[in-house]
Amino acid sequence: MSVPAARVGLALDIDGVLVRGSRVLDMAVSSLKRIQEKKIPHVFLTNGGSITEESKAADLSKKFGLQIL
Repeated sequence: MSVPAARVGLALDIDGVLVRGSRVLDMAVSSLKRIQEKKIPHVFLTNGGSITEESKAADLSKKFGLQIL
């Protein structure tokens, strides 16, 4: 009987972890690229709920230079 591979997923806090104010923190872009390249499921968390999810995704895409859906 084979054991299925472990499923891995990440929850990433935006504020203070990936971005501080308007500044993208060191290693955020390269880390996100690796996560996307390895197709690791991930979600972004924020307590800044003043904009829609679509607007936040567009903002993060621009900041990181990556496609965030």
